[in-house]
Amino acid sequence: MPSSTRHPAILAASLAARPTLFPADGAKWVCSPLGCLNQATCYPFDWILIQAEAGRVSARADLIELVDCLRHHPACQQVPLLVILGEWHRGLIADLKTAGLALIDVRPPQDGFDPVALHCLTTRYPARFEIDRLLSRLCPHLNTMVFKTGVELTTCAACGDRMVLGGERLRSVCRTPGHRHCEYVWAEGKRS
Repeated sequence: MPSSTRHPAILAASLAARPTLFPADGAKWVCSPLGCLNQATCYPFDWILIQAEAGRVSARADLIELVDCLRHHPACQQVPLLVILGEWHRGLIADLKTAGLALIDVRPPQDGFDPVALHCLTTRYPARFEIDRLLSRLCPHLNTMVFKTGVELTTCAACGDRMVLGGERLRSVCRTPGHRHCEYVWAEGKRS
């Protein structure tokens, strides 16, 4: 006997240079911000998923503008929207929150993912994907300096942006809840 369970209509947009979304039944695929906006405003979807890269400076403004348009367009403003970034970027995540994004995930680009499985996860465990929860894990003192060449450096504002962050320190100190191993945050707390 055929199942009467209806699969959700999913719009999956991959704006990454190397998409890692798995094809899935019931998902409409697009690969540009305009394609995503067109589909989202012309057809009814139960859920919108956008895969993007935080590392590409040129693509960030497009992503923020797309999220802003989707969150404010009457045809899709109530549709749940999840953005998946391939890496942590405090400035971009904060800008996406300002644009109206509520759900976000950060996962390595080599980890492929299935839109239908992600829809199930966000439905069952929505708190795991809340943007405020993710922002609370990132140190509020993380700054990103962008140079004319497009090169970026992550710096620590708690020490006057004199320390460039990366690698193990960024992972094990700046992206941990409470930042309990950061001597700069603790020193600032004692001065306050």
